[in-house]
Amino acid sequence: MVAPWALAFQSRGAAWSDATRNSFWSGLGVAVVALAGLLLFAGNLAAQLRDAGVLAGPRRELREREEGGARAGETARLEEALVPLAARLLEELAAQQRGEEPPARSPSQEAFSNGGLRREPAERGERL
Repeated sequence: MVAPWALAFQSRGAAWSDATRNSFWSGLGVAVVALAGLLLFAGNLAAQLRDAGVLAGPRRELREREEGGARAGETARLEEALVPLAARLLEELAAQQRGEEPPARSPSQEAFSNGGLRREPAERGERL
């Protein structure tokens, strides 16, 4: 961009020659592209440092809040599924310790404990 003046091809105050215009505008284009590349690199570097936990920033905090909400929902669903199973297990263990037979199971519980969810054919009038 400044080569015509730095190398004394263009004298000060004189009209610009075609070579000077060409050098100036092509140099300006290269400088703009270099600045854009530098800004993109710096932005990408900052994002990677935030993801790695080196920099704290709004993206990381927002993502942690979103993940926390998703985890809470998954935990609640898991808890809903496991609480009845744990209660049943506690009942059976307490009955075994007392020397009693465990409480009776429903047909669906029996089918599940025998290796899968097998269901007897539906009786007449019963809806699936």
